[in-house]
Amino acid sequence: MEKRNNTTYRRGTLLLTTLLVCSSIGTSHFRNTPPSLLEEDIQELTRETETPIEDSQERLLPTSPFLDTNTVKIQETCPGNRIHNRSRAIGKPNHGRLKDGVRLKPSDYLEITKPKNSYGIASLVNTLDRTACILNEEYNTPLRVYSLSKETGRKLRKISGVLGEHLSHQNGIDVDIGIYRTTRGKVSNNFKKLKRGEINNQTFEANWYLIRTLQESGNITYIFSDRRFIKSLKGYVLKEYGKENWTKYGRVLQHSKGHKDHFHIRVINDS
Repeated sequence: MEKRNNTTYRRGTLLLTTLLVCSSIGTSHFRNTPPSLLEEDIQELTRETETPIEDSQERLLPTSPFLDTNTVKIQETCPGNRIHNRSRAIGKPNHGRLKDGVRLKPSDYLEITKPKNSYGIASLVNTLDRTACILNEEYNTPLRVYSLSKETGRKLRKISGVLGEHLSHQNGIDVDIGIYRTTRGKVSNNFKKLKRGEINNQTFEANWYLIRTLQESGNITYIFSDRRFIKSLKGYVLKEYGKENWTKYGRVLQHSKGHKDHFHIRVINDS
């Protein structure tokens, strides 16, 4: 009996010693683990419970380092429309139609010149609404919008002046908007050719801000403008921001005849 008790005692002592050693090793392991690894594990776990990026407002914030407007203020005042519907751009810009088009509604920062031609795919409408809001926060003047597409697309009636000989605007991915200009320190936006006194650094800065914000707010494929204006704008950007900035944001600018008094914007057909 005494021998059996001694054996049991030794086994118990061995088991206790083993537990103490394992406990010591486990504690020292976590004590010596770099904090960054533990933080990464926590981040990985919490990341799975976060709101998906496509459903959060964070994706609506500008990523351009050149946007001067406070990002918190932008999130509060210019979150952008989040319209999601079945709008579809069918065919080509110059030979197509629009299904279930979304109407761009006027507001304090959006002036719609042709209400009957104010329809587009959802992404175009969202991009314009947010861009106009941001520019209005900076310059306190509404963005003037001339024509998107008709509610069902197809050809727009030819009108002398701004629309001219345009054959596009048929499937909801095009829009004509005004040019920003600075006169005696005051910024405005309208459909007129720039006068000599309006061609200045403030005018170039406002329009470059517009071009950058459009691309930060949506998927822009082209911005059609006049060759001389593009050349002058490029000179300003290269001097103020450098070649890299122009390469990043200026590549969408294309010369097109009849665009001295407005910008023609085209977005990617993501419908």
